[in-house]
Amino acid sequence: MAGQLASLPTLPDLVLCSTALRARDTAVGVLAAAGCDAEIRLQRRLYLAAPATWRTAVGELGSGFGHVLLVGHNPGLEELVAELAGEHCDFPTAALARVELSLDSWSGFAQGGRGDLAGVWRPRELATRLG
Repeated sequence: MAGQLASLPTLPDLVLCSTALRARDTAVGVLAAAGCDAEIRLQRRLYLAAPATWRTAVGELGSGFGHVLLVGHNPGLEELVAELAGEHCDFPTAALARVELSLDSWSGFAQGGRGDLAGVWRPRELATRLG
C-alpha cells in the first residue's frame, strides 16, 4: 500500500487514525515507506467508528490541511467511502481508496460532502500487479 500511496499525485498532510495498535502501526509504517512526513493524530473515538463519527472528526479540522488520510476499521470506513462516492465497493483490510472532494473547508465534509472515487487498491490486486 505504501508504494501505491507514494505514487499518487499528492501525499497526505495529515493522518486521522484510530488508537488501535494495528491501525497506528499501519499508519506509521505506510507513511515511512512512502517517504511522507504527515502528522498523525490518534483519536480513540475512531476505533470501530461509524461514518458519522469520521465525518465529525474530519469536519473539525482546521483549514491548514489539503489532503487527509483516514486509517481505521470496517465496516465504518467502507461505509464512509460508499457514502462519499455514492457507490458501494469492496473494501477489505489494508485497502486504500482515494476520494476526490471539492470542499471550501473541512466543515463541509461533516455536513455530508460527496466526492468522486478516484481509485480503490486492494492487497490482492497489488500482489497480482507486482507478482
